[in-house]
Amino acid sequence: MRWPVLLGVLFLGQCVRSSTTHDLTPVATAAITIDAEPVPLYAEDLTRSRLGALDYIGGWKLTSDNPAFGGLSSLDVEGNNSVTALSDAGGLVRFRIGKFGHISNAAIAAVPSGCGGGKEKTGRDTESLAHDRWSGHWWIGFEWRNVICRTNGDLGIGERVYQPPEMADWSRTSGPETLLRLSGGRFLVIAEGSRHDGEVRPVIMFGGDPTNAKIPRVMLGYLPPPGFSPTDATELPDGRILILNRSLALTSLFTACITIIDPKSIRGGAVLQGPVIARFASPAISENFEGIASGTENGRTVVWIISDDNFASWQRTLLLKFALTEVRAN
Repeated sequence: MRWPVLLGVLFLGQCVRSSTTHDLTPVATAAITIDAEPVPLYAEDLTRSRLGALDYIGGWKLTSDNPAFGGLSSLDVEGNNSVTALSDAGGLVRFRIGKFGHISNAAIAAVPSGCGGGKEKTGRDTESLAHDRWSGHWWIGFEWRNVICRTNGDLGIGERVYQPPEMADWSRTSGPETLLRLSGGRFLVIAEGSRHDGEVRPVIMFGGDPTNAKIPRVMLGYLPPPGFSPTDATELPDGRILILNRSLALTSLFTACITIIDPKSIRGGAVLQGPVIARFASPAISENFEGIASGTENGRTVVWIISDDNFASWQRTLLLKFALTEVRAN
């Protein structure tokens, strides 16, 4: 069987599996158990801990006996131990992780019904997440519907849902994959896909709350590295922005890279692009990385990355933790 056909069969089989187990079953609120198994950065050389501008602190393969756990597509980490992630089946996963990977206080819940979407997975496909630590509000980006929902501080109440007109013609399957609140109060929304098969991804910069129709906004673009698509972004403590990018190829399956963006380049009409500072490809660990977060710990900048296993048995939910060192192109 030729590779394209084989991959297509695998993909079709996975789509069928997802539709029967997650499309029509809303996530039930429950305390869950999450096991964390350490994973090396380089399976063939356990002494290696450097990946471009990143130093490996630790990483874990996460598993749970709760069938709704998985598909994690966005990430927020507060205080370097409080993890919030959203799945593309409308699940909200929260837990605390210790220095050596011990996980506690794990729970799963559905995104608020006030965000709309109903029971179908296409209505609950959450792909992006942003948090304002001052007001407590959260914002969730939905694919298929191409809307943004603002929630209250505990992510339990959907307060307002809005589809910016600029997002109305975005692809249903590659819409608002990235939703980032900048420290000054602006928001960036980046589409995973491009218009008319171009390379530049549409970006909307909002002057404030993106669910407020009266907030001014301007259009930008993002040019990812060739063959890659943006899946998430995080603002570093110094104001620079890291964008996580993912690629899928027949020979290597999933690979990823991180680009770094100068905040001075963020202005209306600009096309954002930056050097690659780390690549997740063989011989290094690689997966379907879709979420990134950052913070500070003991005076150093920390970067977290999480993968979406698509609820597939042959994929993994990986949570990796790095220290950012000097930035150099990779």
